[in-house]
Amino acid sequence: LTLTFAFIAMSGAMFLATLTLQLVKGYSPLQAAIATSGPIVLVNLIVVPRAPWIMQTFGLRRTIAFGTAMTGVSALAMTATSSTSPYWMLGLAFAFMATSFSVFMPASTEAMMTAVEPEKSGGASALNQITRQSGQALGIALLGGIATVGFQSRFSQTASTIPGVTPDQLQGADASLSAAVHLAEVVHHQVLVLQV
Repeated sequence: LTLTFAFIAMSGAMFLATLTLQLVKGYSPLQAAIATSGPIVLVNLIVVPRAPWIMQTFGLRRTIAFGTAMTGVSALAMTATSSTSPYWMLGLAFAFMATSFSVFMPASTEAMMTAVEPEKSGGASALNQITRQSGQALGIALLGGIATVGFQSRFSQTASTIPGVTPDQLQGADASLSAAVHLAEVVHHQVLVLQV
């Protein structure tokens, strides 16, 4: 269950960060992917090879507890960022997340696989994979859904105050974040033209 919740947090955070980098900061899809995955890959390259030593030195319970705590630290670090925050803050949060998963995942997998008899290891491996996959799907669905509901409620409250926007434009913009960003660009362009 802990593994599922950790994957919910990681997948949801990566999904929303990638959207924010593209729609708010203007990153291309490739730049956003590198910005979210880069810190994770770098930390994994450093920490994962040392995971067996960490597990042997500190034990499975402490390693799992540390990884779980670091997931919380990374979530707190991400909540400290805003649309105006410099990238390094988000990159640091992803590095914390990568640290947590680099020690947490091998330790939790080890705990799960050693808890069953060898002839049941296939089932344990499948269960381990199901918890990860379901956590990833739930993270994107839950956090994406929460973000969409929050956006749509705020948009509907303030959309009528935007001057020079037709109801047709508003109807399309409340359907998705990217459509709202496109509408903002159109309105910004219209304002610039009027100022000239």
